[in-house]
Amino acid sequence: MAVETTVPRAPRLVENPVFVLAPVRSGSTLLRMLLDSHSRIRAPHESHLRSVEVGLTPGFSERSMRELDLDRTELEHLLWDRVLHRELERSAKDVLVDKTPGNVWVWERLRYAWPRGPAS
Repeated sequence: MAVETTVPRAPRLVENPVFVLAPVRSGSTLLRMLLDSHSRIRAPHESHLRSVEVGLTPGFSERSMRELDLDRTELEHLLWDRVLHRELERSAKDVLVDKTPGNVWVWERLRYAWPRGPAS
């Protein structure tokens, strides 16, 4: 799934989330629970970001967002980032791990939304 956007990528609040790509029934939920027990890692329940979408009504909202250098894809990425950031803030931890099996279908989009990858 190629990501199509014509606008610059906005800075992210969560710069380096970790996405675990694993098939269902592979033990990834146990891994998520173990990771979440770490004092610095927040691994919440599956977020299903790929099904969280933004809709722009033709006309005013499309034009307004275009003036702000935002398209539908980048607006969704900003929303996803804000959801993950909220979870980090609530947990008072500093590493976010998302384990959603469906992420395997949108790994290219996740990579586009967060191109820097994990922190070194």
